[in-house]
Amino acid sequence: MIKKTLFFAAFLFFQTVFSQNSDFIYYDKEWKETTKENAAFYRKIPLKKVGNLVLIKDFYIDGKPQFEGYTLENDENKYVGDIIWYDENGNDDSFRQYKNDSKITSLNYYQNDGKIRKAVHYKNGFKDGETTIFDKKGAVLMKGIYAKGKPVSGDFETLSDEYETNYSELQNTPQTTEVMTDSSDGNITTLTSKPSKKTSTKTVSQKIFWANTNKPAQETVYRIDVYTNFPVEQKNYDKTGKLIQTISENQFQEYSKNIINGKEFQYYLHNNFATEIKSVTTFLNGEMEGKSISYFPSGEVFSETPYKNGLKDGEEILFAKNGTITAKRIFKKMKHLKEILMKQLVI
Repeated sequence: MIKKTLFFAAFLFFQTVFSQNSDFIYYDKEWKETTKENAAFYRKIPLKKVGNLVLIKDFYIDGKPQFEGYTLENDENKYVGDIIWYDENGNDDSFRQYKNDSKITSLNYYQNDGKIRKAVHYKNGFKDGETTIFDKKGAVLMKGIYAKGKPVSGDFETLSDEYETNYSELQNTPQTTEVMTDSSDGNITTLTSKPSKKTSTKTVSQKIFWANTNKPAQETVYRIDVYTNFPVEQKNYDKTGKLIQTISENQFQEYSKNIINGKEFQYYLHNNFATEIKSVTTFLNGEMEGKSISYFPSGEVFSETPYKNGLKDGEEILFAKNGTITAKRIFKKMKHLKEILMKQLVI
């Protein structure tokens, strides 16, 4: 997916020759302004402004979202807060969490109809205090509490405590948060803590809800530890809300988030709400075992791949969206198709 990496001057935030009489700015595949007829992307204007920040929401030409996030008003490459890019199907493609070194300590994100979707509070650049997630009707769905950038209690859509930064308005302001910082642009800031003398018993939850219904899709409970969080329970649900799996703490690999025995569900997400299942893979004794099934974003089966002792072993079948078989491949204890292709190239 194309991401905007070219420098845009401040005048791009105002109506130009192509947008003086419209509610959109149109861009070609290289993110240069163009006419609607030649556009690959568009941006709705006017942009929502908060202090010296603007909330940019870009779209593919077919109307699916392409990008959302706050930036400086005079430089849209200076990101602030939660930044997300979407793939051509409108599903989450890349999420990054940036420090908020602006003077705006609360950032709100919105549904397409204008209802609030997420409210985030900051202090000294990091998430601090309550972050609230709302459903499509504007009702509170979950709340989580951050302290100095780290999730400490409640429910969250993501549990990352890594922050990127590419500008600072507060570089001369005393900071109370302990950080390790690289001075280069676009760096990742890692929060540090003093080691505890005993294992923490505090937990936080990362939740995924099914889009359109607000029913749970997956809930993973993590034990808060010094340097990372470890899963102690995971539950998965179908679209009706029926519980289909519970994984206990002893079924996760020690000091890892990998499943020993159980099914790993991957989801297509839009703003961290599940739209469809992406794949289901069974693990036995820490290795992939049995049939792994992957799906198209629209829900149809894309592939069925057999595994034995963690290796592809048997007949893999690929499908078209209408269910017809498009290809079959035979694997003999090979981890990846790439390994077979490399051997064929050598031969």
